Amino acid sequence: MDCQPRAGRLFAGSCAADEHLPAAVPVAQVHALAADVAANPYAGAELRETARTVLSGSSSTEAIGDLVRRAAEGEAGSRIATTAAPLLHAGENRAGLLSFRYLVPFAALVPLVFGLVALIDRRGGGYAAKVTQAKFTKGILQ
Repeated sequence: MDCQPRAGRLFAGSCAADEHLPAAVPVAQVHALAADVAANPYAGAELRETARTVLSGSSSTEAIGDLVRRAAEGEAGSRIATTAAPLLHAGENRAGLLSFRYLVPFAALVPLVFGLVALIDRRGGGYAAKVTQAKFTKGILQ
């Protein structure tokens, strides 16, 4: 499954929300959405089949994410899209929070590294300004 074209994002990282969607959204809400999509005659056959798979309980996180993402984009109608959009946003929010949990320690590491470099330079005497004098020979600066 490729989330990039459906997500309309610049980065392929938008699919990370699909992995965290089951943990962010109650199963009952996902099943209610899947039941609405499966019963909707205007939804495409592939989308209805994905909804039936989610309802049967034998679906992967990719299938759940695909169903919610496509339903939120309006493939099953605008009424279902308004129901699915908050579910999708909950998964995206959880993925964003988890990314901060893992990336913030690396951001704290950068000042520590540069601070260590500054301390090593200061211990070695720091930077001394060198003054060079230009010599003039016969009107030419050398």
